[in-house]
Amino acid sequence: MRGDQPPPVWRVLASLLATHRFSQELLGDLEEEFRIRAESEGFAKARRWYRGQVLKSAPHLLRIRSRDLRGAWVSGMGEGMMAALIQDLR
Repeated sequence: MRGDQPPPVWRVLASLLATHRFSQELLGDLEEEFRIRAESEGFAKARRWYRGQVLKSAPHLLRIRSRDLRGAWVSGMGEGMMAALIQDLR
């Protein structure tokens, strides 16, 4: 892990939890704030902040993901849950 980058494990976790429709925005916002905090508070604090944000966001992201998958299943769009899951994993 490079010290001047967001923690890769937490970045991957955030990208897996976020649905495809807003994962890039979420990751971009987290990285932007990480860089601001790293400059003002140091990389160690910025990494701890990043980890905390991913952990705090996880329940909400999971709720959104389950709602999206349930909606795809109920509406019968595409292949249902599998199509939504495959799209999010891309």
